[in-house]
Amino acid sequence: MAGHCNASESQVKSIDVYTSQTSGLGVGQQVTVWAWRSTAAKALLYGFGWPFVVMVGVLTAVLWLTGSEAKAALAGLVALLPYYALLYLFRRRIGAGVAFHIEV
Repeated sequence: MAGHCNASESQVKSIDVYTSQTSGLGVGQQVTVWAWRSTAAKALLYGFGWPFVVMVGVLTAVLWLTGSEAKAALAGLVALLPYYALLYLFRRRIGAGVAFHIEV
């Protein structure tokens, strides 16, 4: 476990492993799953960074165009629907660039 993690962040998760090298691995076996920093950065960017940019951009544009804070707030939230729909549609392509590693 990374030095910056603590016991409250440690959770038991169930994952599917797709690999041809299964020697030494068994169902229910306790393992450590880790990822490179670039993978974590990519996940943070897709999960929080880009949605924030989309929401703030739409919020600012609609507020500037209409002057209505309520319309701007609603438009900012609604703008996230197509973003997450696209994220869902491209999940396999995005997933291909994300690699997790297992330590026994």
